[in-house]
Amino acid sequence: MCAADLTQSTADSVPNPDLSARVLVCPAYGSAESRRHWRDTLEREVPFSETTLRRCLSPLQHERLSRLHPSGAARFWGATATHDKAMSKVRTGDVALFTGSKKVLAVGEVGAIFVNSVVADVLWPPAPGGKSWHTVYSLREFVRAEVPYEELAELIGYARNYGFPGQLVLEGDRARAVIEGLGITTRTELERLGVEEPPARDPLPAQRTPPGTAAHPDRHFRAGGVDGALQA
Repeated sequence: MCAADLTQSTADSVPNPDLSARVLVCPAYGSAESRRHWRDTLEREVPFSETTLRRCLSPLQHERLSRLHPSGAARFWGATATHDKAMSKVRTGDVALFTGSKKVLAVGEVGAIFVNSVVADVLWPPAPGGKSWHTVYSLREFVRAEVPYEELAELIGYARNYGFPGQLVLEGDRARAVIEGLGITTRTELERLGVEEPPARDPLPAQRTPPGTAAHPDRHFRAGGVDGALQA
């Protein structure tokens, strides 16, 4: 799915970056259930146009997904209803940091976002007695990372020993500090600046990029893992 790197090296420069994006901090690798969700919808792309998932999507939700992911497949993540108020602010182009093992394990860019608990249950069947996820979002980009919690906490202004136990949606100065401090530039921003072209409506057959790698190997974000395997 990676059509462009989410971040840039110091050798690349993008003028006038938009720093209004929010930053989601998403616990994603702490429990056995979350690790299973990681394997199911982050390590691989999930087809959404010719599967059970298609029947659960509204026409508008399918149109949004198809516009941002014309190959017909995407990586997905989400949140339970507990986070509805915070997630209602999230938009395409916001940044998602996936955390676990005391570090940021991957950096993603939010694609289509919508509320659909039926779709969520297809993607992430709840454990007996567990909560269904409510908000669903696709990822335009997904790049492996190795950022210690201490570094992220310092950027946000938290104590260095903060453990990031739950989901956060950062806005304003805190979000800008993370985006600037980690050198993140999203594909949405590159399209706004005219550096990248928006997805084609009728693409050629997709050439899959191996999970966890970037399409432009000259630009990396502390990428971890080999052949798609997670380094924990």
